[in-house]
Amino acid sequence: SVFPHLTALQNLLLVEDFRSGGPFGRVFGARRKSARQEAETMLERVGLAHARHLYPASLSGGMQQRLAIA
Repeated sequence: SVFPHLTALQNLLLVEDFRSGGPFGRVFGARRKSARQEAETMLERVGLAHARHLYPASLSGGMQQRLAIA
């Protein structure tokens, strides 16, 4: 499932924030840059690199499914 108020890239970055689990569940600095690169790579793998700044409502059903899988 994806969050409708976040872009495709932000949805994938949120996963890393949840994984870090720190006191506030946020990633900063070098880890944030690394997480962004990983998220952009994942978007490329599922064919959504061109849609990284779009919100889920702007994506087709298939694109939303690929985002959820990523």
